[in-house]
Amino acid sequence: MTSERQVAAERRARALELRKAGASYEQIAQQCGYSHRGTAHRAVMQALASVADELAADVRDLELTRLDSMLMGLWRAARDGDGSAVDRVLKIMERRAKILGLDSPTDQTAHVVSPLGQVRQRGHASWGQHTA
Repeated sequence: MTSERQVAAERRARALELRKAGASYEQIAQQCGYSHRGTAHRAVMQALASVADELAADVRDLELTRLDSMLMGLWRAARDGDGSAVDRVLKIMERRAKILGLDSPTDQTAHVVSPLGQVRQRGHASWGQHTA
């Protein structure tokens, strides 16, 4: 059985296809069963955002693959102590971290704990607790 979310996503995709074909929002509302043109407009905008998110993920994956390839080419030299290779490896690692959002924000006024930090904090809190 198809989930409600899947049906809604398919409906939004159909609305986007109709819009790309030149249909008005009123026509889209009628053909897709939306209550009015404003709802059809929101559906098309959501479908566009979803497509943009998928494209961004594809580009991110491509960039990470490229960085991995570069890293592989430099890794041995860096491990063997080639200072120039070490510098390049660090730059690649910094770029990967930036793409993946692994670095802490540079704004020191905000106190944000990374997911790993949250796990560590929970672990520290439970170290002194014992269950019988």
